[in-house]
Amino acid sequence: MSEYPKDGEGANQSQNEKKARKQRPTSLTATSEIGGQATAPFQLLEGSPLFATPWDPNNPEERSYEFVRPPLVPPKDSDYTFSPHDDERPLLSRRNSSFGMTPSPRHTKFTANLSGLTLKEGDAIDEFGDAPSANLRTEFVPPPRVRKIVRDKNRRIWLPRSHPWKPNAFEALHWRPLLTLTAIVVISYPVLYLATRVAHERSLFWTRFIVGSASSILGFALGTTMLEIGKRILEAATWATIIHLSMYSGSAITLSELELKSTYHNWTWRGLSMFVERHFASGTRRANRPYDKRPWSIFILCFILISLVSACISFLLGRLIDISTRDDFQWKSYEEISVIGDLTPQDIELARPHYEALTSFTQTWTLNPFGSGREVPQPVLLKWGEDDVYLAEASEEFTSGGNGFGSLQRDSKAELIRGSDGKSQMQSRSIDGAPAVGSIVRYSRWGLRIRCAKIPDARLNIIPRSQTNKTYAYIPRTTITGLITSLGYPESVFTLQVNTSVIIAEGDVIPEAIDLSSVGFIGRWDDNGVAQSFMSKPIDKGAGGGGWLELEVIMLRIRTSSAPNGTFALYSDNNHDTNTIGYDGAVCVEAVEPWVVDTYNSTSGRASSLQIVGKGGLSNQDINYGQRLGSPLDKGLNNTLSSEGKFDGFVLGHENSRNQILKDNGRDFWYVASPTVISWTGETGPKNYTTLSMKDLQVGLGMADASQILPYLVGSQPVLAYRYKDITLASASIFSRATFATLAFILSLGCIATVFVPRLPLGIPRRDFSVFTWLAAFEGDELLNQAVRRGVDRNMDLDEMHNRFGDYQVKYGP
Repeated sequence: MSEYPKDGEGANQSQNEKKARKQRPTSLTATSEIGGQATAPFQLLEGSPLFATPWDPNNPEERSYEFVRPPLVPPKDSDYTFSPHDDERPLLSRRNSSFGMTPSPRHTKFTANLSGLTLKEGDAIDEFGDAPSANLRTEFVPPPRVRKIVRDKNRRIWLPRSHPWKPNAFEALHWRPLLTLTAIVVISYPVLYLATRVAHERSLFWTRFIVGSASSILGFALGTTMLEIGKRILEAATWATIIHLSMYSGSAITLSELELKSTYHNWTWRGLSMFVERHFASGTRRANRPYDKRPWSIFILCFILISLVSACISFLLGRLIDISTRDDFQWKSYEEISVIGDLTPQDIELARPHYEALTSFTQTWTLNPFGSGREVPQPVLLKWGEDDVYLAEASEEFTSGGNGFGSLQRDSKAELIRGSDGKSQMQSRSIDGAPAVGSIVRYSRWGLRIRCAKIPDARLNIIPRSQTNKTYAYIPRTTITGLITSLGYPESVFTLQVNTSVIIAEGDVIPEAIDLSSVGFIGRWDDNGVAQSFMSKPIDKGAGGGGWLELEVIMLRIRTSSAPNGTFALYSDNNHDTNTIGYDGAVCVEAVEPWVVDTYNSTSGRASSLQIVGKGGLSNQDINYGQRLGSPLDKGLNNTLSSEGKFDGFVLGHENSRNQILKDNGRDFWYVASPTVISWTGETGPKNYTTLSMKDLQVGLGMADASQILPYLVGSQPVLAYRYKDITLASASIFSRATFATLAFILSLGCIATVFVPRLPLGIPRRDFSVFTWLAAFEGDELLNQAVRRGVDRNMDLDEMHNRFGDYQVKYGP
């Protein structure tokens, strides 16, 4: 026990305190019963706690050692006289309480008389369990329980909780943190799933922020709760280490070491350091502590696992959510750029020398040689309402230094796309410092629509062979105007007049059944052996700037021997052999117009057309283009294509396309069905011609003209375009099975840590590092050290205390 103040140390107490102490009842007479036999009475001060250590004299281990009785020094105002013959063992109590009492082997009962008042037996009964078996070679043996006399009949005696299954091995269950952990685990999956839904289709930053926030909040809640559970194991292991070192002869710790052990700046490191310390310290070895054989290192390893899991929970939860990204289009903001999209006057001048060769049947000239390595763009079919619009896919327009086919240059030299800063922007763009995947370029491009119909009343309107071996087709005006109006143009646009003196060859006559007043166009073809023949006439040469309107008459002449399954409008003899020739024909009207198209340009692949925004140019679209970023480009760039003054360029592309079709098995042999002709029936194969289909003919001509006419309408003239940079959208999804497994592991670990908190050695009550533990440690003399004996001056600085008392040794015991 601790040393008490000597006489004269209370001189500073006030006179009132002394008087009050003298007026206080001075003694309490009590009788102790041991084994049913009354022992000598002893005296207690009123309000003094009653403590008892239930020794078991029948324990062989206890009988083999001599009891060590430290002297008891009562307060100077007490009338109690200590008898050295009493067989008692005082507990570690407060300094101002220094009485002793005879222990009972199992239970101790007290009856007391205070000023004539008798307390009933149930008012002051302390129950104790089996006394722990202690090695009395040690300096002290703490008690398993502490009781205080009860003076109020209405108060219930407080009993500490115990473990439901192993009360002597483990501490009582601390349910509150475990229930908190269970509740957090239950809501974790719904919270994570809700976070994935909230983070869906957002930018990568916000998706990561939402998922990371949810994972961090849940991880923090789970981690702190797990540490709250695991802290009891660390506290028990820390105090057990202190006790083990104190019980070992010649072993102790300093105040500085005690401070380090009781301050958790780093939970995991505290556990690791204690694990290492126990393996090197002699006092903690199992051979040197016969009173405590439990494997404390396993408990420390369990805490280390808990602390590591607690620190990693946020990371683990974040990995249980998969974040995927994709580049998506956006039309909220744009910047002005320029792209190649029109013909310059120089381009048209370069085209004129090719016109004669293109219109010559002898040469049947085409502009792009097969061995040039410069493939024409692929045709594209896009829908605009009920109409099919054919486009040529963008190619070298989106290449640095490129130009269109209309420039008739095999080497690209023009600088294609420039922004407001004058630098090329389409080939190497960046978003937030990283290479961009792509962007949408919205600008005006040439597109075409086509309508076709069979020549009506073919037996009347088709003359298979005239007197001069020519083939004629008389097209009714109503058929032509019907096609024109189906394209959205008025009938008045058709102003062509039939000039029979020019179209009818000398020696041929017009059949009497033909009403020339109703004829809108007459087609004529020589007997040249070509299975598919065209005769074209411009309806609108594009002087108004809105595009071109072209009339096409197609005549099919095929040997029936090459089309055994074919069906034709009429037949005739063949002058070149005995085979019969089948005839069929169609008339088409084709409109080439400017369209505002969204084209996706990517640095990782070819450009591709996405959708049609409207007809015309950027300036005449009744839509919201979004917010413009940056400054506008310099004036002078057209945002709408115009056909004015560019008819020669159109003719160049048109004749090139027709000659490409004619060259498809055109004159290898007389009137043999070519692959192109068979495709107009919707079939494939050398002899699979069936019957001419208007739908297949429209698609075939539309695709052919889109790849052979439209590219030559783009030369080296830049036009204004709006560029919409891609945005990166992220989506989050949760791995359900892995999440459930992780949460189950966390909950299981929390349950294990809650159930298996070891009790301190020698039956010592649970201790932590709270204020109340320090009260018990220093005020109750559980920790004995020179600093306590010498006393700590009031208002001492912490650094001074470290310097003065840091090296003082601390021992758990008397």
